[in-house]
Amino acid sequence: MADPSSYRQRWKLNTQLADICVASLPGGGDWEIVFRFYAAVHLVEGYLRTKDPAFWAENHEQRRRRFAEAPEMKSAKAPYVNLEDLSKQVRYDPAYVAPAKAFVDAKAWATKVESVLGTKLEAKLKSAPGPV
Repeated sequence: MADPSSYRQRWKLNTQLADICVASLPGGGDWEIVFRFYAAVHLVEGYLRTKDPAFWAENHEQRRRRFAEAPEMKSAKAPYVNLEDLSKQVRYDPAYVAPAKAFVDAKAWATKVESVLGTKLEAKLKSAPGPV
């Protein structure tokens, strides 16, 4: 999936799935946090795919580094990293039970990443002459 519009679709789908968790599971369920993180992953990667291929990320570690390398992305780094760390805790610590505040934080962090990069990705996709 190298094309930015495919990443955009995954970003939107994972955001919808997170919202469905909120609407259908008491307290949102831990999957809400995981879906919010993967929505952010696809948004970030979609935006990176609008840049030079040398700038694309192949894994989470490279993606984290790209935040420091692109001035327009810097303000999204802390919320992205916080969301990633919380998602890992939810997925890999079987004893972890996310408190109500974790769901509020996850949504706020995802919203911040989206506010920084969502319009940038959308603008790049609209201005592209053909497939990006």
